[in-house]
Amino acid sequence: MIVWFVAALAAMVVLSHTAPVPTSVDDAAGPRALWHVPPRGDRPTVYLTYDDGPNPTATPALLEVLARLEARATFFVIDTHVTRDTAPILRQMFARGHGVALHSADRWLLTASPAELSATLERAAAHIEQLAGSRPCAAFRPHGGWRSARMYRGLARGGYTLVGWSWMAWDWNWFRRRTGESVADRVARRARDGTIAVIHDGHHENPRANRQYAVEATERLVPALRERGFVFGSICDVVGPDGVAPEPPPTPRRQPARVPIRGRELTQIVTRAPRSSGERDPHGAPSWPGSCVEKRGALTPRDEADTCAVRNARSAAPMNGASARVVDVP
Repeated sequence: MIVWFVAALAAMVVLSHTAPVPTSVDDAAGPRALWHVPPRGDRPTVYLTYDDGPNPTATPALLEVLARLEARATFFVIDTHVTRDTAPILRQMFARGHGVALHSADRWLLTASPAELSATLERAAAHIEQLAGSRPCAAFRPHGGWRSARMYRGLARGGYTLVGWSWMAWDWNWFRRRTGESVADRVARRARDGTIAVIHDGHHENPRANRQYAVEATERLVPALRERGFVFGSICDVVGPDGVAPEPPPTPRRQPARVPIRGRELTQIVTRAPRSSGERDPHGAPSWPGSCVEKRGALTPRDEADTCAVRNARSAAPMNGASARVVDVP
């Protein structure tokens, strides 16, 4: 029994550092962890991200597709893949308004000390800036999403945000061959405002890997999402210059409704669900299908759970000493 308990505990610890979804490790990191972007405007936004580039073949083709479709994206690049030969690809990314951020090719970077990780990211950013002429933004995605509390301390030290992805908005195809159609269909089905999608335009060991499916998936995905009203944003716009993702805006508190009745106002309103014809409200007011009753008085838990929208006021009448009126249900 103890062996099973220890095994289960160990599995939970491993999953908290490697799971493809936010865990307690990410919750503890606060704004240094970004797995979904809070709403930022009037139109729903999807964040297309590409990992493991630059790829000398796939990435330029991908940039041409994005330019033709007028969509922005974010490229999480591996600094060792950035050479004098591939630096022009990064210059195109910067020039066309895409985000450029840091990626890693080593899962075990999660064991590095905070100082070591901070120094590693600084060297990578400086290397890219030297060759491409611009510095990547303060966003970092670890290889495979492997992270730790120690990694988050290193990111805070260097001023970075760890960027994950939204659930199932990825190109991993459950050990089956990846195709542009399957990836685009999966991401499109899961897309919501703030979704972070991840597709690989390279490979952490082979920068020239065949990633034609990524190009085809993007060609399918962008028009499908745009037809549903989505726009496309850059993660670098979200994290900002200080590397901290914004907190979600607070939910506004609902104020008590104020409805004038016979020169007075109701500041607390109960709206009850429709009743059958001829049935009377507990306060004595008649009711019929398709109507609700408002009354003056304090809200009770039952009242708060039994609500309907207030539309089209039709009449007002005294009710047991309180002002009230009957309204239609939309």
